[in-house]
Amino acid sequence: MRPEAAIFQTLHAFDRHAAEYGRWEDHPSAQHWRARVIACCVRYFSPNGRVLDVGGGTGVDALMLMGLGFTVTVVEPSEGMGNIARSHGVSVVTGGAEDLETSLVGEFDGVLSNFGALNCVHDLDRLRRGLQARLAVGGVAVLVFMGPFALAEALWLAGTGRFRALARRRRTAQVQLGDASVPITWWTEGAVRRALPGFEVLRVESLGALLPPPDLHAGSTLLRRLDAAVAPLPGFRHVGDHTMVVFRRVA
Repeated sequence: MRPEAAIFQTLHAFDRHAAEYGRWEDHPSAQHWRARVIACCVRYFSPNGRVLDVGGGTGVDALMLMGLGFTVTVVEPSEGMGNIARSHGVSVVTGGAEDLETSLVGEFDGVLSNFGALNCVHDLDRLRRGLQARLAVGGVAVLVFMGPFALAEALWLAGTGRFRALARRRRTAQVQLGDASVPITWWTEGAVRRALPGFEVLRVESLGALLPPPDLHAGSTLLRRLDAAVAPLPGFRHVGDHTMVVFRRVA
């Protein structure tokens, strides 16, 4: 699929289902993962700094960061998602992760891209140029994306006899969003790291190495605690439903 066609298909899907997206965000496992991401941002971002939320959707992360003293601008390509964020008082610029060079001006102290927004990006070189244009030297980017293998998901699918679904994380794929499909690329930490020369990695951890994704399993308090405990450990940090990588711009 041509990049322009993929972008159009993605925007159409998210615009159609913007109002329904909150159902996923309300899931206890998603809320648990979000709390860990926000805690990571608080740890690494400059206090009260300017933060760019790339693919910020309906503004849930932005509102949480604003409540913690950060000044947040959301960049969101979906008008439907962006309008919901605006209705909650979030500053939103219409654009995608590939458009950071042209859709914004000025520099930010931190960048967040959460819950697989980067999986809708199919050209990491454009992302690199955008980050270099908008993230100040010394600033931190917290990037959360879906990888090609999720341990808990694979074990759950195998254990419930859904063997054909084990192939759903191919290099490129179509994932369902309601009755629409979204073309995505499953990124690895290595691929993202190689695409970002001039950035150093400060932290890597998984979200969902031991906790199946919300569309498969309700989760439990015990599983969520175990998932958080093993998240930064070798052997677990690259096999989650999502991988969270903290980068610092050094050049």
